[in-house]
Amino acid sequence: MTNDQLDQSREDDQYAKRSQAMRVFYWVEEPADGHLRLHLVNSSPDPVSDADVYFGAPVGLMTAVYSDLYVGYEQRIPYLPPCSDTILDSRHWLYMDEGQYDKLYAGTHLLPGWERSLKPLPTPDAVWVDGLTFSDRDGVWWQRTSTALEQVEVAGARTEGQAAHYGRGYIRSTPELKAMASCSGDQAG
Repeated sequence: MTNDQLDQSREDDQYAKRSQAMRVFYWVEEPADGHLRLHLVNSSPDPVSDADVYFGAPVGLMTAVYSDLYVGYEQRIPYLPPCSDTILDSRHWLYMDEGQYDKLYAGTHLLPGWERSLKPLPTPDAVWVDGLTFSDRDGVWWQRTSTALEQVEVAGARTEGQAAHYGRGYIRSTPELKAMASCSGDQAG
């Protein structure tokens, strides 16, 4: 084999390894009703497991780096079916002030009754996704960000930002799941 053939073979192997991961992506919908929706899409014909999405929702007087309130979310979705769109609607996003969270957290878990401290998130100005990690059909872990798709060791991003105060986010309902009309994921990469 020549060096060109070896290089082409390596490229083909890398593409095959990434083929499913390239078809898993996210996007934010900003409909006219003002309620933002975060879409997690698996446009491959195979399931994805252990998806974790890390995102933040700034509220009020937002600029590129500052808002009145910034709530960080870390949502685990155990299974993204083949050819599916999983939707997290901001109408179901709750939060707890960071100080309240610190008072209710003991050791490795939240104290009983912590749910009473949750309040509805005001309509966010944006959704900033820090990353989506998931395991593909071969058990390989990937992380997609706005700029990259990389194989990882099960690492996750943490939401950061500047705000007058911070909150910890929770989602009160099961995400909406929609089947996609087709399973061609060539739009992502």
